[in-house]
Amino acid sequence: MGRAAFFVLLVLFVPLSLLLWCFYSTMLPSPSDLLPGEGSSHTKQLRPSASSKCEGRWIYVYNLSESFNHAILERCRDIRRGQDLCPYMENSGMGREVNYGIDSEESGSLGILKKDNPWFNTWQFSLEIYFHERLKKHPCTTSVEADANAFYVPYYAGMDLVYRISHHLPREALSHGLLQWLKGRPSWRRKGGRDHFITLGRIARDFRMPRGSSWGSQMLLHPEWRSMVKLTLERDGTKQDATDKEIGIPYPTFFHPVLATQVQALAVWLLQSKQRVSMASMAGRNRNKTAVFRQRLFDRCEQDQRCSLIVCVPDTESQSPYLALPLNYISGQTVNATCSLPSLLSFFHRSEFCLQPAGDSPSRRSYFDAMLAGCIPVIFDRNSAWTQYTSHLPVDGSSYSIYIPQSALRRQSIFDILHSVPKWKIKLMREKIAELLPRILYTHTSVQQLYPNAVAKTPIEDYMANKDSFERAIDAVLMKMRKL
Repeated sequence: MGRAAFFVLLVLFVPLSLLLWCFYSTMLPSPSDLLPGEGSSHTKQLRPSASSKCEGRWIYVYNLSESFNHAILERCRDIRRGQDLCPYMENSGMGREVNYGIDSEESGSLGILKKDNPWFNTWQFSLEIYFHERLKKHPCTTSVEADANAFYVPYYAGMDLVYRISHHLPREALSHGLLQWLKGRPSWRRKGGRDHFITLGRIARDFRMPRGSSWGSQMLLHPEWRSMVKLTLERDGTKQDATDKEIGIPYPTFFHPVLATQVQALAVWLLQSKQRVSMASMAGRNRNKTAVFRQRLFDRCEQDQRCSLIVCVPDTESQSPYLALPLNYISGQTVNATCSLPSLLSFFHRSEFCLQPAGDSPSRRSYFDAMLAGCIPVIFDRNSAWTQYTSHLPVDGSSYSIYIPQSALRRQSIFDILHSVPKWKIKLMREKIAELLPRILYTHTSVQQLYPNAVAKTPIEDYMANKDSFERAIDAVLMKMRKL
């Protein structure tokens, strides 16, 4: 090759290489992105002697670069193409405040918000934000790594996954860089990551998909991520690793109480029975191609006058955006409406039973929304709830819900089966739901429960003595770490 030809190739190659490097560098975290913030913790210097209530419970929260969490939220209008998620990111992941009155059933009317309003349009995938914010304020966090019993990794993996899939970016670029950084820390090497935990705001299977899948990533297939304890909306019941290292936590609902009286009022409301004019109800998107059994149940509900159906649609297509059901509402109606506001609870409040068939996965947020309205959940797969949320709900799920195997519906109508449930048993199950209510609630992020020696008392503490969903999750993490 002559010098002239070589010079031409060199001139073309160098700019092209720089261009490619600039393009891919925007998708990969830079070394500075992986450095922790000053002090490496969100809390002031604390020693374990500060509170006996925190003995064996001290948590170190890594102060990661914002590229792993808050910078993802700043792209809220673009995390998922075609959908503005910014309203859901407000108020530490609880979402935007909405006005909803359980007494008057003024469903979703966006009027003047009351002080200490507990109602929000909470997104079901927002717990990565919520847990991060609660832990930053938790009385048992420490800035001394050597004193910590557990280490929290505040990486919003679920939101990052959605963003990268939507924008066709390498799905594990950020998680891989974070993992390399963690492995180099003395805190990781102490127990090989077994004392680390993370909140996955989606189901675990989304992070354990085969390579080449159109959805999900292989994040949890890496040994280091497997060694961590994962809080997830749904454990992967098909994997032994899931049994050992994954903890199922309830989906967030629209209700985040600030005061004990708010929880008490909701408990009284869900126990009401005279207004339940419909035997059964069902709400969800129409998915005739992805969930055959669910679609079959959809059709049966629509055809039977004992069942009321809400077809969840975007707000712009809703017949009744705020679902203000009339007092003369009758069973058997089908309504197209938004399911992203607490007004959905008014629909469930008119029914005895709420059908909860699996969709893309066994678990459903609607299971917990139904409980808030005193609508007894009906499941068709034990893994939908009974085997999922053992840290929050009784092992005997039949005390507050009903399981009907799909095979039973080949011989008998589901509505005939539900009709045979005695009234006294329905009453007992609804009372059990009221008893369990605090366990499935995520209180307002401004409320710090328990540990009276570390934080000031708040009005909700007495009523929430058996701990809310967040505190139960933290207890489950620490207990699992002690066993590993």
